[in-house]
Amino acid sequence: MDRGVDVQLLLEGSPVGGITDEERYIAGTITKSGGDVRLSHDPFINHAKYAIIDNETAIVMTENWKNTGVPTNSTFGNRGWGIVLRNEEVADYFTAVFLEDFYRGEEFALEGKGLETNAMTRAIPQGSYAPAFEPQTVTSNFTVIPVLAPDTALSNETILGAIQNAQESIFVQQFSAGRFWGEEPNTFIAALIGAARRGCEVKVLLDSKDYNVDAWNDNDEAVAWLEQVAREGNLNLEAKLADLDDLGLAKVHNKGLIVDGKKVIITSLNWNANSVHNREAGVIVENEEIASFYEAVFFHDWNVSVNGEPEGIATGKAAEREGRTPVKMKVVGVAVTLILSFVIFRIVKWYKRV
Repeated sequence: MDRGVDVQLLLEGSPVGGITDEERYIAGTITKSGGDVRLSHDPFINHAKYAIIDNETAIVMTENWKNTGVPTNSTFGNRGWGIVLRNEEVADYFTAVFLEDFYRGEEFALEGKGLETNAMTRAIPQGSYAPAFEPQTVTSNFTVIPVLAPDTALSNETILGAIQNAQESIFVQQFSAGRFWGEEPNTFIAALIGAARRGCEVKVLLDSKDYNVDAWNDNDEAVAWLEQVAREGNLNLEAKLADLDDLGLAKVHNKGLIVDGKKVIITSLNWNANSVHNREAGVIVENEEIASFYEAVFFHDWNVSVNGEPEGIATGKAAEREGRTPVKMKVVGVAVTLILSFVIFRIVKWYKRV
């Protein structure tokens, strides 16, 4: 804003635990500097994590913009994925979504919000994670399908469709995935089991933070159920809880999948009954080179959690792909930067919101 940039910020108006003093301070600082901050009070919770820059770049992430999601010190924080989308069509799509939600929001008022006038300060957390991946740039032609909840959360053309159409492998890393949605089976887990029964290799790595394993319908029950189904059906299906101590992570906050070594899915959508009704945002990117980056990240976390060693080898279809000849792709002038939190792509298809 000091450089003359217009800033609009939409925050969930009733987040779990309430709006923190720090968040109020940031919102107030942006407002006092000329930015426009609004609070969402829609029937759905605004759980999306995305931004649009200069009408030509969109950033879509699994992570909240806080010290664990976007840490200052890379030895501390969550495992999360994200993408940077440098394309005007992509930016236009997410801008339309943002503005539709933004102008329904309540304007943030400085008065009566408990805004502190002094700058907030805090120590920068440090941890034991050893950064293992560098940014990667890809220039290529590829397909992207936006995922938007509640609009297309359960569409057969987004996440469920990718799972149901998988032919070789599905690797999932998720923050929250209970076995049941109320009295019904978890729709996504049921789809994974269906894929395994079709002959796909399926691996599922779930967060093991205490609040994700201390109730009757949490990640540990989902892992136990998937392992039981695999044993009884002799399926190529494995499920594990992430070893946060060995990984050096605060938690696994990811909501990502790699399908057939060709598609990567990155969203803010947890696999629980509530999330499909939230405002969530994500993308499905179809490109082998991009998918291989995230597959390497997945197997780093999988191997540490299973074997205690990040250098463990991939198995099944993933192992076969490690030995394949790199595909030469037509350059179309669209760069893709892959970080554990960011990527860039060209969009060729999206779905209208309803």
